[in-house]
Amino acid sequence: MKQNTTHWIWLMAVCLLLTQCTEPAKDSTAPSKVATTQIAFPKNQSQHTAGENIVITVQSKVAPDNIQQVAFYVDDELRFTDTSELHNFNWSTESERVGLRKLSTVTTLTDGSTENSQVLVMLSSNIKPVEYTYQVVNTYAHDPRAYTQGLVIEDGVLFEGTGVKGASSLRKVNLKTGEVTQQKDLESRLFGEGIAILDNRIFQLTYLAHIGFIYNKEDFSLISQFSYSGQGWGLSHDSTNLLMSDGSNIISFLDPNTLRKVHQIQVLDDKGPVEYLNELEYINGEIYSNIYQSDRVVRIDPKTGKVLASIDLSNLLTEQEWSKLNRKDHVLNGIAFDPDNDRLYVTGKYWPKLFEIKLVER
Repeated sequence: MKQNTTHWIWLMAVCLLLTQCTEPAKDSTAPSKVATTQIAFPKNQSQHTAGENIVITVQSKVAPDNIQQVAFYVDDELRFTDTSELHNFNWSTESERVGLRKLSTVTTLTDGSTENSQVLVMLSSNIKPVEYTYQVVNTYAHDPRAYTQGLVIEDGVLFEGTGVKGASSLRKVNLKTGEVTQQKDLESRLFGEGIAILDNRIFQLTYLAHIGFIYNKEDFSLISQFSYSGQGWGLSHDSTNLLMSDGSNIISFLDPNTLRKVHQIQVLDDKGPVEYLNELEYINGEIYSNIYQSDRVVRIDPKTGKVLASIDLSNLLTEQEWSKLNRKDHVLNGIAFDPDNDRLYVTGKYWPKLFEIKLVER
C-alpha cells in the first residue's frame, strides 16, 4: 500500500479530475477576495472516521444581522440550511460514502451577495473486513488461451470477455465442458476488458482505447458503441446501473442507456483506499472485485464504498499447475455468479480451470 500522504495527493487529483471539486474559474483580472465567512471545523485535509458525528462550524466576520442564511453542502448536494446565528451543522457520517469528500457552505448576505467556503476531508472506513477463505465444490475445464477479463453467467450459460491485442474476444462457453460455442473477435488494435449483460445486451469495455461496445446477447451482433474517459477494467451491473472500474479505488455507476456517469464511490477498508479494483460482479447487494495482481477478492458496500469482507483465493491451482504458467501474467481474474442456483465461480488469466467455490469464514 502507498503511504497516506501519497493517497491524499492521488485522491485529491482524482477528485479534481473526475468530480470537479474545484470552484468555478474566476476572472484573472479581478482582485482576489478573502471570504469573511469560512468553515472553521473540520480543517481542510483532516481525516475522520465514518460513524463520527462531525459538527461543522462556520465562523464569520460579518455581523449576524447581515447574514440571511448559511447553506451546507456535501459534494454539491444541499444538506442543511440555517437562518440562526450559530451556523453549526451536525453531519452524521455512519451511512456516508467513504473517501475524499467536499464540504462547502454558501452564505447569503442580506444585500443579496454570497460567499463560498469549502474544505476537503478524508472519511475513513469504520469496518474491519470479515476474512474468508474457500472450499472448492466443482472444477471445470477452462480455455488456457483465454486471457480472462470479464466473466458472466446468465440462464446457465457462461459468457467471457478476453483481452490482449490480437486475441481479444467475446465468447459464449459451455460451462460444463469449457467449449467455446460462439465467439466474436475484436479488432487487433483493441485490448478487450470487462463485460456485463443487462436487458439482453452485452456491454464490453476496452483497456486504453476509450471505446465500449454493446452487442445483442443472442447473436453477438453489434448494436452500438460508446466512449468514456480513463481506462476500462471491470464491468458489472446492479439491475439499474452499470458498474465500472478503472484500476483505481473508484467504481463508477453508469446509466446503461446514455452511458453517462450517475455517481461514483471510493473503496476503502479499515487501512485506507483499496486500489487496483479489476473484474467486478454484483452479488446479493454487494460488489465483488478482484484486486489485480493478487489472490484477493473484496466485497464492497455499493452505497458507502466500505470493504465488508476480504476473500483469500490463494492456492486454487496446484504448484504443478503453476509451474507451467507465468505467474506475473496468469493472475486470478474472473468472478461469475449464478443467481438461479446460488453458485459462485472464479478463474484466472490463461488458467486451465474454472472453479465453483463456497466461501468459508475464518
